[in-house]
Amino acid sequence: DYSLLQLRFLNFLNSDKATSMLAADDNRSWPGIQHVIVDEYQDTNPIQEAIYFALVKFGASLMVVGDDDQSLYRFRGASVDAMLGFPTRCVELHPNVNEDTDVVIATLSENRRSHPKIVAAVNDYVRALIDSRYDEARAPKPDLEAKSNVSGNHTPFFVIVAESEEALANGVADITLELNSSGVINDLRQVALLSDSTKATTRSSFRHYEHSF
Repeated sequence: DYSLLQLRFLNFLNSDKATSMLAADDNRSWPGIQHVIVDEYQDTNPIQEAIYFALVKFGASLMVVGDDDQSLYRFRGASVDAMLGFPTRCVELHPNVNEDTDVVIATLSENRRSHPKIVAAVNDYVRALIDSRYDEARAPKPDLEAKSNVSGNHTPFFVIVAESEEALANGVADITLELNSSGVINDLRQVALLSDSTKATTRSSFRHYEHSF
């Protein structure tokens, strides 16, 4: 399985056999591995972290990109510790990093996709949510900056509150029909319904949405 493949690859990287792949070899005109780039680093688990640092053990650069607020793979052993502790791990494991300040950290805070009111609401939500408990599991970061060309005085989002999940499902279905009949959308496939589960079992709240729609 996938976990076994990762273990075998890590064992290979830690063996002498990996040297011909990782290190430079002038006799073969082989530059070796020079750069390792990892996306979605917030979903890195310990064995994956070990693989990345094994790949750069001869001095290749290691660049990681991620957002700890989007960490989704805890069920697979992932932890935001990989991001929060990245500078320290570099000092421990990278041959060319001697102290935390050798690690360059760039913060990407510009939102070029969303309506400014959505960006403002996200910032307000995060400020209200964060306390000492979350600060320990979240990298420090500034507020998002609204940089998109999206404009207009329309309401960018709203919240529906209902007495039951069934009533909520009916409300969502009614709004979808209204969007269609008023011409805001011309195809129901322009609407996405996001749910924690799409299993319509007797214990799942999604059954109400399936029935309503």
